[in-house]
Order: sequence, then structure tokens, then C-alpha cells
Amino acid sequence: MTMLCWMCGTIRRDMIRNANIRVGVALILELENMLENRLRWFGHVEKKTYRLCSNESRSYKG
Repeated sequence: MTMLCWMCGTIRRDMIRNANIRVGVALILELENMLENRLRWFGHVEKKTYRLCSNESRSYKG
């Protein structure tokens, strides 16, 4: 529980129930997972647009 309290930024003196701390940690982990997936998707899109731009510049005849 000490590590979970540390992750939530609370101390034992706050007298927060263990169940509430576990819910808070689950929420933190879920948000981190969502952020990681969003960043992974953005990197994919960023690479894709770079490839498209380079392909268009190679095929441009002018």
C-alpha cells in the first residue's frame, strides 16, 4: 500500500481507505495507457504524412 499511496501523492496520515487508493491507482494506470496509445497513433500518422509528402515530391513534374 505504501507504493500505491506514493503513486497517488497521499500519505498515511491522510487516512484514505485502501479501496479508494486502489481505485485512484486504477484510474491513473488507465489514463497512462490511453495517453500511450494516443502517442503511438500520432507517431504513426506523423510518419505516414512524411512518406506521403516525400512520394508526392518525387512524382512532381513541373
